[in-house]
Amino acid sequence: MNAGVRKPNGPDIVIVQMIRFFLLPFLINHVNSSRELIQAKNRYPLLSCLKILAYLFVVGCNSAETLVEPLEDRLKKLSDYKIRAEINDDFRGISSLYSPDAISMREYQPLLQGIEEIEAYYTEIFSRQRIKHFERSIKEVVSMDSAILEIGTFAKEFLNESDSVRLFEGKYWNVWRPLPNGELKLVGEAHGYFHPVQHPEELVMQRSGLSRKTKLEPITDAPLELKAYNALMETAVRNRDGVLRAEFFADDGQFMPFADTTKTGMNELRPYLIQYNSGDVSIPSISVATYQYENQGEYILEYPIFEVTWEVQGFSGFTSGKGIRLWKRQKDRSLKIYREIGCHDHHINK
Repeated sequence: MNAGVRKPNGPDIVIVQMIRFFLLPFLINHVNSSRELIQAKNRYPLLSCLKILAYLFVVGCNSAETLVEPLEDRLKKLSDYKIRAEINDDFRGISSLYSPDAISMREYQPLLQGIEEIEAYYTEIFSRQRIKHFERSIKEVVSMDSAILEIGTFAKEFLNESDSVRLFEGKYWNVWRPLPNGELKLVGEAHGYFHPVQHPEELVMQRSGLSRKTKLEPITDAPLELKAYNALMETAVRNRDGVLRAEFFADDGQFMPFADTTKTGMNELRPYLIQYNSGDVSIPSISVATYQYENQGEYILEYPIFEVTWEVQGFSGFTSGKGIRLWKRQKDRSLKIYREIGCHDHHINK
């Protein structure tokens, strides 16, 4: 789906400028009136053709510049298109929006990789929900070297398979890749809730829906910088150190945690992380690693995954999850988390 008119690129602009400043003055000086144009057409057919082509090219490029659709308007149309497809149980209608190897990180559902797994998930979940109301609102757009991050909120009301009314409110991330032809392709997405969800198994695809047979593993060639930060993150979680965890974020950072509202700025982040890491919980083991990442100029877009075992007052458990982090280079060249969304997995068979 092409949601807008392609804006002229660098080579186009160079050609336009050459025509404007070199070819057109020559043509104007030698062909100044309609009578001269007719004469020139007969005497210099190539010259006449060049003038006509130059005129059409310049007018066409100027029209393209005025018709280019604002990015947020394009994203809103794509969002509305996805909503209609979900209401109509029609994933195939939006499958063309996804890159073949797209990553999907949705609350409770273990990580999905590739268009086949994403289609299997949506098809199964669509069949369980009869949507009564669904709306999205874009809150922020971050443009990077070769990616666009769309951050927003949503509200969704539907009937489940037992005809019970479910109302969910939450947050979402879309990571878009602009293509040379002007199209946008989804290469990553995350989706979470502002509140705990009863019966999370309703939001998880049966494992038979996955084509792969083995567990997804993090990459081994992640940058040393990310490996170091993730190792320090493990230490902070193991030691239940909320102050250290807050230090990972930029002063204007934002965190969208599991089953909670968005925390923005250090005045919200630090108290939240200190409170979250309080209590008598012990962490026997933890692993935080990079599943995928992209260098984006002053940003690094990371898809982290984690596994943790915990113990509290005689009980023990296992938690795994994933998310997306947008790291931003600071003035001192260090990395800080500028935006982050975190999602947990629900394991039906555990």
